[in-house]
Amino acid sequence: MSSKPLSQMTRFFARLRNCSGRGRSDRGSIRSNLIKKEHLWELNFLVVNGECGFCYRHKVVRPSNMNLRASFISLSALALMSVPAHAAVVASTTFDGQTIAGNTASDLGWVLNGIDDPGNMPAFSASSAPLNLFNATALVQNIFIPGINVGNGNTFWTTDVSLTVSAGSTVTLTDVTFNSVSVNGGQAENVNRRNDYTVFLFSPLNAVTPVAEVTVADTLAGTVAGQPLVTLDLADTALTDVGTYTLRIKGGDFSGLDETGNHAGINNLSINGDVSAVPEPSALLLGGLGFLTLLRRRRSGI
Repeated sequence: MSSKPLSQMTRFFARLRNCSGRGRSDRGSIRSNLIKKEHLWELNFLVVNGECGFCYRHKVVRPSNMNLRASFISLSALALMSVPAHAAVVASTTFDGQTIAGNTASDLGWVLNGIDDPGNMPAFSASSAPLNLFNATALVQNIFIPGINVGNGNTFWTTDVSLTVSAGSTVTLTDVTFNSVSVNGGQAENVNRRNDYTVFLFSPLNAVTPVAEVTVADTLAGTVAGQPLVTLDLADTALTDVGTYTLRIKGGDFSGLDETGNHAGINNLSINGDVSAVPEPSALLLGGLGFLTLLRRRRSGI
């Protein structure tokens, strides 16, 4: 026999001497059992847990039982745990290669995570009338720019993005970002024109009062290489209602300060948030069964 089992036996019998009289009376039978190789694991378990001979005879815990218990614990933990939420791009488009027809941009090449394809983006005027998109130059063909002069007269345009949470996912929106762009009537880029933006989020249950709203005013556009990044913070808004949310973007000049002629647009739209997976019902059932089995075994003393 190796020195390690003998050391364990020494520790075990040291504990045994402090046990009750009934435990000491079983010492001989315990020793004869522990000499056998197949009982060495049991000795280690008893030493670690301070079990005596009386416990050994009336509460034998074998490796097969412990492995089964450990398996149930592991399966329960895995089944009941969803994939942790992580910051991610929920839906984004660069507008590169988009198809423009009248007031609608399609073929947007959405990059998605936890959200179904939003589809097209239409443009509307302040009076909710369809508003054609600029499409005459290479610059505007890859940017979302409604053809309305927002710099004179304090006016604006709106566009909607449909957000439906994909089956098996949970989504919480954190912010919306895009680059602000200004162009003139010839659809060439302006420099240092002021734009204002507001983002509204409407629930499937209420298309009138937004569940979130944030405005960024007096954003200046620069050169093509310097289009300023606009960030609108949605303060961790969870998409918990069943159905399709509407993310409405309002762009233009509506904060009361007139500008010279200017058309406002956006580029590189990114809707960001936290995405996690929802456990399957079968996984939840497995976890529950594992927990109940573990509870039953503990009560029965196995």
